[in-house]
Amino acid sequence: MMTFVFIFFIIFFGIIALDSLFLYLTTLLFGVVIYGIFIFSNSYILPKIGMRFDIMTIFWVSIILTAISYIARKNRIV
Repeated sequence: MMTFVFIFFIIFFGIIALDSLFLYLTTLLFGVVIYGIFIFSNSYILPKIGMRFDIMTIFWVSIILTAISYIARKNRIV
């Protein structure tokens, strides 16, 4: 499931980011961060302190962050 979400995330936002290399690299970075957080949340460190991330929560938050980044680049805010 995680692999499918990761591949979908990269392809979907890669299509959006065809006009902006910066946004595409940002999307790749978000994908790596999502995968890292998911692996880290399944380890023994975060559950010991009561933190655990659901994969869909990480997915939706990263979609929102990427959309904000896309809008900011289109409006030349950043």
